[in-house]
Amino acid sequence: MKKVFRKLLWTLLSVAVVVGVVLELTPHAGSGSRLNDLPLTGLGFAGRDLPLNESEQTLFRRTSVIKRLYQVGADRFILFAIDSTGDRHAIHDPLYCFRGAGWAVSHETLTPLPGGFGKIVQLNRGSQSAEALYWITDGHLRHASALRAWRQSMAYRLHLARSGHAPMLVLLQPVAGQSVPWDKLIDRFPGLFAI
Repeated sequence: MKKVFRKLLWTLLSVAVVVGVVLELTPHAGSGSRLNDLPLTGLGFAGRDLPLNESEQTLFRRTSVIKRLYQVGADRFILFAIDSTGDRHAIHDPLYCFRGAGWAVSHETLTPLPGGFGKIVQLNRGSQSAEALYWITDGHLRHASALRAWRQSMAYRLHLARSGHAPMLVLLQPVAGQSVPWDKLIDRFPGLFAI
């Protein structure tokens, strides 16, 4: 009985490894194409691409990323969008990065967005304060759950990229010392929710 059980375990392990390799090596159609749908300029807003720093280039070498400075009316913010199509590990909860950079989260608020919700976080580090708005999207639904993004990513890969889109993280931060009325941004920059 032990031999049969051992053979079964080795067979299951072999099948799992083969399936994992096939899923990892399967080309994913349309990599980065949703990021290309994000307009750089339009009625009432203008943006310009910002270069990734060295650590960002290293971290996101296998995925598509956009880092832009946008001005919508008098409000200025930096957009950081990460498409996980090429690397399922590219998306994680941004709070880990904030905490890793020494920021303490003083307040979190869910805010409604088209197709779901995002999360606004207030951050403090010494005498400095900052805020950010982020959400994860598959092109239709928006949420702020890293666990749900992981499930979406698994479903996307199990369907061999034939159904829906891989999750994408969108993070907005006001330019230092400024604040952005996030609730008004939905009406003033609808193209932001096209991805």
